[in-house]
Amino acid sequence: MNKWGGVKGEFSSGSGTEQNSIIKPYVKMISDVISYQKFEVTSFVDLGCGYFKVGSKSLPFCSSYIGIDIVKPLILHNEKTFINEKVNLQHLNIIEDELPEGNICFIRQVFQHLSNEQIIKVLAKLKKYNSIFITEHYPSEST
Repeated sequence: MNKWGGVKGEFSSGSGTEQNSIIKPYVKMISDVISYQKFEVTSFVDLGCGYFKVGSKSLPFCSSYIGIDIVKPLILHNEKTFINEKVNLQHLNIIEDELPEGNICFIRQVFQHLSNEQIIKVLAKLKKYNSIFITEHYPSEST
């Protein structure tokens, strides 16, 4: 329904996934942390993967990637375009469903859509991951 922008009839995860000025530092941070921590196995779980524009940039740093989103038509679309031996995409509700196994969990610009009660439910499930990256940002006046 293009509530987050984009071309009518096409999927969009909002301006935070379109701007290299936002994406490049985020992906560099992931790379730097993985290099610093010397992770041997890097299985990423991306809760709220959206249109996979940011997640796709993290593929060089992981051995496997599981992208999760609540929007089933988006996951079905992404599966046609992005699925391969490294990428697994799943339609799940992160509040109610069991989360997949992995080493590193990313939650990028998801909690802003949830209530505090829902966020607490998700946080309780994150103990299974070795590292967790939770990021949000305030949109600027230009976005």
